[in-house]
Parts: sequence; structure tokens; C-alpha cells
Amino acid sequence: HLKLETLPSNTNFISIDLKDTVEKMKMAILFHGIICYIVASVANANYDENNIPDIPDMPKPPVCTAFQCSEGLEPVQRLPVKFTSTGCSHMSAMMAINKENKDDSPEKIACCDRKNACYQTCGSNKDVCDAQFKKCNMDYCSTLSKKIKCQSSMQLSAMMVKMSPCEAFDDLQKENCQCVPKEKAQDAREQAIATFYDKYAGDIENKQEKIMMLMAKTTTTGKMASLYSGLVEKYPSAIEQVPDEHAIMMQNLMKGEL
Repeated sequence: HLKLETLPSNTNFISIDLKDTVEKMKMAILFHGIICYIVASVANANYDENNIPDIPDMPKPPVCTAFQCSEGLEPVQRLPVKFTSTGCSHMSAMMAINKENKDDSPEKIACCDRKNACYQTCGSNKDVCDAQFKKCNMDYCSTLSKKIKCQSSMQLSAMMVKMSPCEAFDDLQKENCQCVPKEKAQDAREQAIATFYDKYAGDIENKQEKIMMLMAKTTTTGKMASLYSGLVEKYPSAIEQVPDEHAIMMQNLMKGEL
């Protein structure tokens, strides 16, 4: 082993970067192996996420921590309230492998949109967002004639989401949360809800009364996140559709266009 002091001053940083790259490559290879197994199982409609065979060094689902502010401050939704979605682009690689299970139905895309919005809601818990995503897909599958095959495919989708790293979720929380003094947090939450209703709910009766009733029950960041989840489901127009440039590049790469 070389001693650190005998190397150039920037060697330590280079080693760290190389180690991180190797770990990410290792995770990608292992994840690819898991996906291949699940895709094969989906083809036979026998996938069970609770009965996955042992794979050496198989990564565990990440445990993502909640967004936190400094002492004396509390996280609230950043204004203006804005939710965007790239649809189900996170599933583009799986769809390329398993084309027969490709499903671009509005119901399935709506599940992806709600998950994306959940990640952007200040105070959300990634596990809760992922569980809601799975339930949304399973509810949709239950309405189909080929529900077993659909459910198997959606199990794969749910597993991929569950195994996704925390970085993307953490970045979205940082982008959509702002820290305010605790004594001003409730006023900030009320303003955020009022802004949402003004923009997406249209002219509804007793709007101010409804907002006040909601705010009386929404006294924490976590409760506010749950409220937004319901509002986004009720008013899907609150989610703006945007293209996923990375997914487009990957699709073109698989097609041999790059």
C-alpha cells in the first residue's frame, strides 16, 4: 500500500472518485442481474417480490432520510407550488427489454405522475411515495381482464422504484422545500394551499372555509405532504408534463441512433 503523504496532494480525491465510480458500477451490475431475473419471472407471471432468490452482495433498498432544516426552522413547500412529471420514463429500460408488457395507458401514466409529484412534495417519505405508486398500479391492474400478467409487470416497476437511489429524491426535496422560522410555518403552509386552490381548483364554493378546515388538520410538514398527495390525485392538472432528456437519449441509444 502506498502512503498517502508520498502521493500528490490531489491523489486522495482521485481515489475517492474512483472508489465511488467502482461502487456505482457494482450496484448497476447487480441491479441489472435483479432486473433480468424479474423480467424472466414476469414473462411467466410468477414473480413474487417476497420470494427473490439469494444473490451474492445483492443491494438492499436504500433508506432515505427526510429533509431537515436547522434548529428553529421548519421545512415548508416552496412557492410557487409546481409539480412536473416525465411520466413513466424511469421504466424505459425495462420496457425495451420486455416490450410485450409495454403499457402507455393513461391510468398507468397517472400513477407515475403522482409518484413524481410525491417526490417533489416537501416533507414526503420516499417509502410512502413508492408504496402509493405500487398500490395505484395494482388497483389499475385489478380492472383488466389480464390482471395477473399486469400485476406481475407492475411488481417489476414497483421494485425498480423501490431500489432507486436516494439522490434523485433528496435533490427534489431540496428544490421544493424552504426553511422558515417555526412560528411562521403554519402561515406559509396556508399560503401554499391557498395558492394551489387558486390555480388548480377553480371557482369552488366556500373556498376559504375549506382551506381553513384543512389547515386546522394540517399542522406538520408530514401532514401537509399527505394533504398534497390527495389534492394532486383530485386535481391532476397540477402536474405539468415535461420531457425526460436522459430517457430519450437512452431510448435512442438502444435503437442504435446515437
